[in-house]
Amino acid sequence: MCFEVVVSTLNDGIHSIKLEQKYHYIIVHQISNTKIDEYEAYAKRTFEQYNVKYVQSDTIGLSKSRNIGLSYVTEKFAWIMDDDVILSSAKYHQLCELIENFGGEFGLLVLNYTSNINELNCFQPDVKLTKLEKHQLFHIASINMLVASVLIDNGVLFDESFGLGTDNPSGEEFIFANKAIKLLPVGQSNLIASYHPPVTSGQDFYSTDRLLTAKLKMFIQVYGRYLGRIVFGLFCIKKSRTLFKKGAAFRTVKVFFSC
Repeated sequence: MCFEVVVSTLNDGIHSIKLEQKYHYIIVHQISNTKIDEYEAYAKRTFEQYNVKYVQSDTIGLSKSRNIGLSYVTEKFAWIMDDDVILSSAKYHQLCELIENFGGEFGLLVLNYTSNINELNCFQPDVKLTKLEKHQLFHIASINMLVASVLIDNGVLFDESFGLGTDNPSGEEFIFANKAIKLLPVGQSNLIASYHPPVTSGQDFYSTDRLLTAKLKMFIQVYGRYLGRIVFGLFCIKKSRTLFKKGAAFRTVKVFFSC
């Protein structure tokens, strides 16, 4: 085993987790209701046949959950994961080969997921890795992140003021990737290793002032107050057609000058 899968789940989300025998898991279960004992019994009953470290927590926030999971990692790499993702059983050995071949050079290996379940276990004979530059980190999804333990040991963690469950419900992946690339290179693989149901919410940065503000704060966190605001402005210009189409242009300008 050369990596562990760090799964974040909340309350009844534990029932959505689908495990694969080949993988080793760290499941961080945030609980905000009174069903602690019920969940504990379910975990013992369901996870006993798998390689699982099960951790209950009363904390709030997805980034907090990720960081708790990372604190339990004992292998070379950690694969960040959500509770509604299916892992490819056929790609396990290719994932290990990817880490074996490139893990010594790269701190963050970026995978791919598919929304077509028929593609999940298709054989990929030629797995490649491309070194990413800082301006190419924007579209990295957390469930595609293989994080080297050396990053964790050097304090590269998720910013707990960003992510679901906080006032800034997005942007934690971009901030994390920018921390990582300061320490070690980031590499993009062509390997499709998981299935995630089709979603569009991740592309919604404009429907509320809160989402727009989170995007602005994300850029400020990475680039600083002045350059970050400029980058946010350039980002909005690039997305201007969408902003006008969705009636969000005025709110975007308001957020730009009010934050």
